[in-house]
Amino acid sequence: MKCRLPMRIGGGSSGGVNYVEWIKGDGSSYFDTGFKPNQNTRVVMKAKHPSTTTEFFLFGARNGYLNSAFDLRIRNNSAAWLAEYANKTASLTADYTQMQTVDFNKNVLKVGSVSTSFTAATFQCNYNLYLFALNNVGGAANIAPNLSVEQCQIYDNGTLVKDYRAAVDPDGVACFYEEISKAYEYGAGTFTAGASISGGGSGGGTTPKEYAVTLSGTFSSSYGYVTINGTKYTTATTVNVAEGTAVSVYVAGTYTNYDGLANVTLNGTKVQNGKGTYNHTVTSNCKITMSYSQSSYKAAITTE
Repeated sequence: MKCRLPMRIGGGSSGGVNYVEWIKGDGSSYFDTGFKPNQNTRVVMKAKHPSTTTEFFLFGARNGYLNSAFDLRIRNNSAAWLAEYANKTASLTADYTQMQTVDFNKNVLKVGSVSTSFTAATFQCNYNLYLFALNNVGGAANIAPNLSVEQCQIYDNGTLVKDYRAAVDPDGVACFYEEISKAYEYGAGTFTAGASISGGGSGGGTTPKEYAVTLSGTFSSSYGYVTINGTKYTTATTVNVAEGTAVSVYVAGTYTNYDGLANVTLNGTKVQNGKGTYNHTVTSNCKITMSYSQSSYKAAITTE
């Protein structure tokens, strides 16, 4: 057996990368990402599994059961997904036998069009995030026996730190090509690969989609402000953000559900009247308008 380093720089002999439809483990193989998750971690994975009678993990790491955990599993052929975040669990039901996009964004989990959420918490896992398995206090547990992964992105508080694409290296070994470091990365054990995809297929090194969020109305340091990815805006503007960005529109003051004094409109439809919070996930270009007729409240639009 040929010994191989976990990372190797560069593409094939022609300088290109041989992207494939997916790579799949053999039930004993997994990837160590080298990244330790916390409350600000986001993992986006595109994967499928034909069927299973055992519980397995798509990705995860934890200091112990319900201890600084960030992981996602599928349970016993029931289409039940179970996630851990910090010291809580949440479940949802969604198909996993088709190529499915999973987005575990901080405390919000979305599988296809189905979502669930956790109460926000603060934690730091001491162990590296594994793909195709759970890193349970330093050991690989519940390794996925037949999971096909096309791509996987890992974000640290909104910053993309790993961008894995299924590939085959110049020696024909199934692995991930990591788009940021421009290097092949290899897992523990043996992986097989799907068919080659010209130009990288639906992945192929492209960056996540961005959409324009247009803020209109009266925004000022006195009556409201806008914070997007750590930057504060005090005037109406348009900001480009990554797909899936969470937007929270908050109206503070003495009025509750009192239409006319304060309201928030999304793409021409009123979504919030008076004091309260409106949450929106960006999936397309959108326009958010804040209107008011009194000065006894302040408004904030925040993305984190």
